[in-house]
Amino acid sequence: MNLSNLTLASGATLNLNGAAGSAFVINVSNNFSLSSAAQIVLTGGLTTSDVLFNVRGAGGTFSITGDSLFTGTLLAYNSATNGTQRTLTVDGTNTLVRGQLIANKVVLSNGGKVRKPVQMSCDRDPHHH
Repeated sequence: MNLSNLTLASGATLNLNGAAGSAFVINVSNNFSLSSAAQIVLTGGLTTSDVLFNVRGAGGTFSITGDSLFTGTLLAYNSATNGTQRTLTVDGTNTLVRGQLIANKVVLSNGGKVRKPVQMSCDRDPHHH
């Protein structure tokens, strides 16, 4: 999907549903924000590594705030020709990123959290105890 803006607010939920191993790539060229208890939720076997939000471009809002939940992988490391890189703000006591962030700069404030998802695999490395 190619979007100009992905802005969710006021408890809005984006539910991405797919079987395990499905893949979503969502390119966002301008504003990306979750606020006021907005959520991005994965169902049907999707994992955070199956869903990539590729935030492109150097301008626009870039934040996850106000007790919102982001689930997936967020890539925002654009090589802007003018040297401008956006800073992701994760702000709020109950604001949670469940997945991975790949960005030039991330600011966590007022209790915002990033949690690596629990590995669902039952594989065990014989070299680790």
